[in-house]
Amino acid sequence: GAKIRAAEQQVLSEASLEAIIRKEGLYSSEVASDGMPAAVSKMRNKAVRIQMASGAVPAFIVSFQYGDQATTQRVTSDLVKGFVAAIPVAQVLDEPSRPESPSYPNRATIALFGTFIGLMAGFAATRFRRPVNALA
Repeated sequence: GAKIRAAEQQVLSEASLEAIIRKEGLYSSEVASDGMPAAVSKMRNKAVRIQMASGAVPAFIVSFQYGDQATTQRVTSDLVKGFVAAIPVAQVLDEPSRPESPSYPNRATIALFGTFIGLMAGFAATRFRRPVNALA
């Protein structure tokens, strides 16, 4: 646990993430407009996720989200290499792989949800509208 946390701090350090951002050309618009610290913060807080896996042996899952699949795979591999360097006894059980399909956003779910809400709003508007008084 403690070794993994120390390795996580090292891998997610400003210098480590900045090197990956420069190497892969990530977040170019953020770097140009807000500077490297903003890009590092975005990567650390929104794109990289480290999860502890349950089981008898201490294990963790490293994931990274980005728009380009090939870049995502390379960056995830770099992050994993950082953990292996920080924890010499660590072993990679499953190499970073390309996802079968994008995990987010799920456009079909969003479209169905929007259609459902639109139908409910239309039904409510027609059901609960006030009757128009006829001029006699």
